[in-house]
Amino acid sequence: VTARGCQITTPEPWLNDFFRAHLRHMIVNCFQELDSDRLHAHVGTFSYGVYPDESVMMINNLDRRGYHDEARRCYDAFLHYQGTVQMPGNFKIKEGVFYGAGGHDQGGYNKSHAWVMWGMAQHWFYTRDRAWMEKAAPKLVAACDWVTRERAATMTLNKDGSRPIEYGFLPTGSLEDVTDYWTWQVTNACTDWGFQALAAALADFGHPEADRLKKESLAFHEDL
Repeated sequence: VTARGCQITTPEPWLNDFFRAHLRHMIVNCFQELDSDRLHAHVGTFSYGVYPDESVMMINNLDRRGYHDEARRCYDAFLHYQGTVQMPGNFKIKEGVFYGAGGHDQGGYNKSHAWVMWGMAQHWFYTRDRAWMEKAAPKLVAACDWVTRERAATMTLNKDGSRPIEYGFLPTGSLEDVTDYWTWQVTNACTDWGFQALAAALADFGHPEADRLKKESLAFHEDL
């Protein structure tokens, strides 16, 4: 399993070995769902759940090493459970949000949706797997639309007609281990990053909604 993927060769044998060993840890922590081909990427073993923003770093690593099928199976889990669990925050809807993981979900990190968006975009650019994208595209469009709908809640002007600083941001919500509800800059920055990446991937694929999504992602970016 290790030999069929990317290898590195440096003057430091311990570094080469660590790179190989890291892959094994990732594969061990990709738990296969019962009666399914789907994988759930746990960054930690045993009791550690799926924190999607962390999981995507791991899944993207699999893609970079050439383990595209394993990466696809991990992303398929997020696609399958999209909209099943609401993130903690003042969000109005869960339809389209990437957070649920079939009971493996944990943490409530509001960056999770953004990272899954970005990761799926990268998976497309690594693989150009049109069969996968044809199945995934409706849910990827829904993920973008979730951002557009949710940020509408903060698009209200002050009494004097000026814009509040959080105009056009996502509603307040949990960060990570800090669970206070605030308008977190990092949550919105990552969402901007993921939204633009996914709009670009859909455009590269040739999706008919791509132009609209690119305009909406740029509008979000301009507000930030």
